[in-house]
Amino acid sequence: MRVLLIENDRLLEYYVEPATVDARAGNFYKGKVVNVLPGMQSAFVDIGLERNAFLHAEDCLNRSSRTERVNADRTIEQLLSPGQEMIVQIIKEPIGHKGPRVTMRYTLPGRYIVLMPFQPTIGISRKIENDEERNRFKTMMASFLDEGEGVIVRSAAEGASESELARDYRYLTSVLSDIVEKGSRAAAPNLLYKELSLLQRAIRDMFVDDVDELIVDSPSAYEALVETARSVMPTLCTRIRLTDGVDLLEELGMRESVEGIYVPKVWLKNGGYLYIDYTEALTVIDVNTGKYIGSVSLEETVYQTNLEAATEIAHQLRLRDIGGIVVIDFIDMLEEEHRNAVMQQLEHAVRDDRARTHIVGLSSLGLLELTRKKVRQPLHEIVQEPCSVCSGTGRVMAEHSITEALAAELRKYAANTDDEAILVEIHSRMAGALIGSKGRQLEKLEAWLGRQIYIKVQPALGASPFRIVCSGSNEKMKQLSLPLRAGQRLSLFVEERHAHRSNDGIARLQSYIIDIVGAGGSVGEVVNVEIVEVNKTYAVGGLIVI
Repeated sequence: MRVLLIENDRLLEYYVEPATVDARAGNFYKGKVVNVLPGMQSAFVDIGLERNAFLHAEDCLNRSSRTERVNADRTIEQLLSPGQEMIVQIIKEPIGHKGPRVTMRYTLPGRYIVLMPFQPTIGISRKIENDEERNRFKTMMASFLDEGEGVIVRSAAEGASESELARDYRYLTSVLSDIVEKGSRAAAPNLLYKELSLLQRAIRDMFVDDVDELIVDSPSAYEALVETARSVMPTLCTRIRLTDGVDLLEELGMRESVEGIYVPKVWLKNGGYLYIDYTEALTVIDVNTGKYIGSVSLEETVYQTNLEAATEIAHQLRLRDIGGIVVIDFIDMLEEEHRNAVMQQLEHAVRDDRARTHIVGLSSLGLLELTRKKVRQPLHEIVQEPCSVCSGTGRVMAEHSITEALAAELRKYAANTDDEAILVEIHSRMAGALIGSKGRQLEKLEAWLGRQIYIKVQPALGASPFRIVCSGSNEKMKQLSLPLRAGQRLSLFVEERHAHRSNDGIARLQSYIIDIVGAGGSVGEVVNVEIVEVNKTYAVGGLIVI
């Protein structure tokens, strides 16, 4: 399931929920305290998942009163004890090696309001700017709420009637009652309530009055959407359109935008660019002038680049769903007025973001820190996985480093065997560097070790670029290593002329060289060849003329 939010032909938000991934943020569980950690003022709670959940003291309720807010003097030992059972809600998905974070201060989102049963406050979405409307909601919600309850009125509520909000409130309180009732009977650990699917959340959170059209390419999803719309938003039913049998990303012209989400470099309209790098602790965004040279002065060029970058950074935070700590390295600006303007531009640009964003400030070095609410696994981690070769670093060892490491491994291996030859498997990218021009590098290595080295080229070897397979006699290792045999016939692509014999051509089987006699005039063509001679690092073949 994929959901795209598009405005003015620009992709603003993108969400993915693979069928193999079970989203858990928002779920309620009956849990049991496993251990209490006074030094961290937190506890680990068994909720039945692979890793125990993390519960901080600030997310606990007092045992004596479920509506009493935790006093700063109350320690985790006074609030919880091992073996204690309680109902908790996941507020942050398990990410990396960390388990989920849970709370006893629940929030239940509806279409118009978010119910907070143990946080007695009334909040209004900052997107609702009309003072009269804000006051109407405050008065209205105060009449609904029981003692100790609180709500946040969502932006979708603007213009909604009292009966619509009352219906939303009654629904959420009934859901909470069912969770508490089920929790009183269930044994811990146990799942009590599962948050809505991505499709259902999209309808609840995104399909509002200012959406012109909701397009779906699945008949089953279309039926579910129409049925939901009829019950909660009948006026929007006519805006749902089914496009079965088409590639929706292609039809909307969004495939390039989606694929660009995973590219670290983002070009700005003026020729500058952003470079986005993810680490386990934070996300770093670097701003560069790139191809933009300006026309007035260096300070003005930098200022204009930073201004445009601020707008694009807000867009990328939302599009890539980047959460947690973000450090932005703006280009250094000399004038304080320019620094303030860039920060104000960023503050303005993040206002439309549904996720709560807090901008800390801009230093004299041009570094800006912000935090954005992190609930689910980052988008790039859902869609991508660490490379098995580079382990997610994005870099691999240089050829000279790998040949040096292989030589050291071979020396250790040779010290423990009297065999006259050793067989090595090596990645095709590295074979040429190990063999060297005319096999001279390999000859040096053999002389240094006092052993014959036979190479078997492999297109992939997983995380390692080489592997010492075995050792034995020269003849046995030769037979195991050679990719061809005399008399074998095959079709080969002639890559180039022989460096010293222009009438002959050169083909390669991975990094193994085949000298084809008489193929000098067939460069760029596929020819039929019979192998007549096989050596350690090359073979000789002749053209088959039919």
